[in-house]
Amino acid sequence: MVLCFLRNRFLSAKRLNLHVFVRNAHQLNLNKVDNSSELTKKPLSTLYVPGRRGKDVYQIVRPLIDVDFISKNIDGLKRSCRLRGLSTQLNLDELVPKLLIWDHLRTEYKCLVEKDKEFLEKFKELSSSGTENLELSKEHNEFIQILKSTKTKLHDIEDEILPDVQLIPNFVDDLTPHEKDVILLSEPVDQELSTVLHKVVGTNMGLLTFSETSPTAYYLLGELSELEHAINTYFAMRLMPFGFAPMACPDFCKSFISEAVGSDPHSQDNCIQLQPPKDNNKESGQKNIVVGSSSFETFCAYFTNMNVNESNLPLRYFSQGRSYDARHRNVQSPDLFTVVQSTSIHSLVVCKDSDAEREFENLFNHITSCYSDFKISRRIVEVSAANLNPTETRRKRLELWSPSQKKFIPVAHTSQRGDFISKRLHATYGVDYHAKGYCTFVEGSAVQIPVLIGCILENYQTSKHTFDFQKTLEFLHEYI
Repeated sequence: MVLCFLRNRFLSAKRLNLHVFVRNAHQLNLNKVDNSSELTKKPLSTLYVPGRRGKDVYQIVRPLIDVDFISKNIDGLKRSCRLRGLSTQLNLDELVPKLLIWDHLRTEYKCLVEKDKEFLEKFKELSSSGTENLELSKEHNEFIQILKSTKTKLHDIEDEILPDVQLIPNFVDDLTPHEKDVILLSEPVDQELSTVLHKVVGTNMGLLTFSETSPTAYYLLGELSELEHAINTYFAMRLMPFGFAPMACPDFCKSFISEAVGSDPHSQDNCIQLQPPKDNNKESGQKNIVVGSSSFETFCAYFTNMNVNESNLPLRYFSQGRSYDARHRNVQSPDLFTVVQSTSIHSLVVCKDSDAEREFENLFNHITSCYSDFKISRRIVEVSAANLNPTETRRKRLELWSPSQKKFIPVAHTSQRGDFISKRLHATYGVDYHAKGYCTFVEGSAVQIPVLIGCILENYQTSKHTFDFQKTLEFLHEYI
């Protein structure tokens, strides 16, 4: 069976190589701008970098700011802000007029830069012929003052609007609840079942150990380590028949990627930063964020500035590895439901907008079907707008029953992101270097393995509060 699994991974990898990707080199912002040393109180964005701060933050990608689109859809964006509770932070009625001014100045500045190139060409011709034109030099000097003035005005308004532009959220899907989460399915549970917390079962049997030096570090031993491996392989084998190919991803990404997906790289509750290298001058200001190889961020990093061959859509991938939840880093009495580092499987679908709703439902149904064999009571929740990430339009969550805590614990989810993130990172589809549109991302966590193991220990524990993997979950034994 292991050989079969490796063979399937190899075939999937071969299919992956057939997909044609093209990097959009013209979309990279490689030129730095001469800036002032003005300090700001708020940490600088590494995604939306004001022009005069280019020397402080290396801008790897320039997000699309479609002023016409924002203006035409201001009502939908206001609705999104209201439902998400962002109305007090972002005033779109004040922002849009400033965006129009910024757009005009940006266009004007680009025209002036092109005109300056024409001047330089004329000076080059005069230099080659050994002649001098004092009138042209005077005209150019006057022009340079106009160019500098326009550049200053552009930078001034960028300093003012870009922090607000970063706050503009994605639209809210019509199926997303407005006020509170909606329970779509809740399977029956045994409220009278006498159980102890999974942590007690695992530690008493010597199968689960938490570090004394770090409350969030833990070790799965013996049967639990075998169970972790079996679950990992089981979910991978279940996803492949649905057209999902395995992809290897790195454990960290740049901070602009974290910002693009709606996280705050400066917040300890959102992200875990790596110590910056000493020779990081080339990418100054960009932080390295630990996200794990099984995360949406590392998928996004792969598709940044990429033009996907339209004929290959939809693309479906999954990544096995670690994922991190910074919210749990200060938990003093952790269990498997509140660990920072999890072994997990993350999935991604890249498609056109017209296929997004179908791919969203299919992905969630595929993930949900994987849990049928575990025979643990499940609950499906449609997440409300207030609980969405700013870049999400919709999210469905799958939860499993914890008898000891008498509540359902989230174990998997599927999110609809639309083309919101693609416009920030220039992930497009088309033919060769010709982009025809922005990719739609549908993504989700197929399984958080520590959570699933915790629920298994609680739901399958014996009357003596022990667990015997060899006598339960027979369908997983072949994957050990």
